Amino acid sequence: MSTDEHAKVSIESFEPPRNRAPWIITLVVALVVLGLAFAAYLASRQPEAPTPTPTPVVTPSATPTEQASHDPNTIPFHSERDDADGIWRILGHRWTDKGLELTMSIEVTRGTFEFMFFCLDNATTDDYNPSPSGANSLNEGMVREGETVQGIVIFDKPRGDTTVILADGRGRQITALVATG
Repeated sequence: MSTDEHAKVSIESFEPPRNRAPWIITLVVALVVLGLAFAAYLASRQPEAPTPTPTPVVTPSATPTEQASHDPNTIPFHSERDDADGIWRILGHRWTDKGLELTMSIEVTRGTFEFMFFCLDNATTDDYNPSPSGANSLNEGMVREGETVQGIVIFDKPRGDTTVILADGRGRQITALVATG
């Protein structure tokens, strides 16, 4: 044997081949973790509810709720706090030297409803509570199933389009109607 043949042999020639298993396992684990994270992200997203297409229903003898849905000054309501349903109507409004005077009614079709009112000026977003308006005041009260109350609510505010808000007895908004200025 010549010296050249011995020079080509080294200790590295006797090493076992490199094991690729740790790299492959690390790659697989990383892909699984990324896949699970992506799946969790997709599951946590709230799907957008499709917008329902309203279908008009015309019946010869409409219920009070159906009648309310066709009158812009009438709106059905549900109070979560009182677990009550009913219909609220603005029967008329006028502007006086005292401010906005509304004649309204509340009809309760289920449960007992404790109510109050407030309003917002549409131009300034200032809010107003009702002024005392005498014996026929409907500023706040309670209505039982099958009953209807009617009265006047006056808001001492400047003339202008106004969002009138029907609230439960604790002042939480239930629904709203607009009085033009």
